[in-house]
Amino acid sequence: MNKYIYGCITIVLFLTGCNGNSTTPEKKKIADKVYYESLFGETYLAQGTFVNDEKDNIETKAWMYTNLDRPLILYGSYENGLPMGTWNFGLNDETVLSSQWDIYKNVVTSCSFSMPFKFQETQIDPFSFKLSTMNDSLGKITTIVQISNQAEKDENLNSFVLQSEKALYSKGYSFTNNKREIKRNGGNFYFTEYFLKDSAKKTSKVYYIYGNNISKKHFVEFTLFHEGPKEDLVKIIYNLMVTSLYIGNERFFNPYKSRKD
Repeated sequence: MNKYIYGCITIVLFLTGCNGNSTTPEKKKIADKVYYESLFGETYLAQGTFVNDEKDNIETKAWMYTNLDRPLILYGSYENGLPMGTWNFGLNDETVLSSQWDIYKNVVTSCSFSMPFKFQETQIDPFSFKLSTMNDSLGKITTIVQISNQAEKDENLNSFVLQSEKALYSKGYSFTNNKREIKRNGGNFYFTEYFLKDSAKKTSKVYYIYGNNISKKHFVEFTLFHEGPKEDLVKIIYNLMVTSLYIGNERFFNPYKSRKD
């Protein structure tokens, strides 16, 4: 563990102490060595505070994530499971970047999640919406979220694909993909990373996850298109957005694992 990680740990411990009335919260609220697995399969050691206890997995106050697969650290604060305010990312090259997060709410689909961008919102239909962003440092980012009021049958989930694959071909894109199935909290989720190339050999990425929420009342698709630099940072951002998605009061994807998983 290198020097900037030790510095981050010191900052987080300081923030935790300043975020409440006591530097020693009740033991039942401390997440001690909780394991967090990103959509990309990377494992983190997570430390922070849950709202009630470790069983609810609703984060609050300051949190820190240390990647166990490569040198990478994240730290910031939550508000009832949603990243808020300043988040810092210690990347592989030992640079530390920061972003400002706020909560986005879509009234039509009754969902909410956090994101660090200014955006233009388009309501596509009663079940889906698009958020288009332009960021000078990260390039072009477009997010499309679809939340159906009816779950898909489990036997159909494995054969589901991004609906725009045919459209990508028709627009001259060629692509490869990397698909993985994630089992979590009694449900199956499917995540695909697309590597796109257009007719001019320009490259871009698409990240796509789908699955039923735990209560099986909704089928969710969460897609992000990225054309631009700093792909490692965009992956972190996408992961935080998806794992903070709530439909009403129910979290779509819970990234935390116990030692037994």
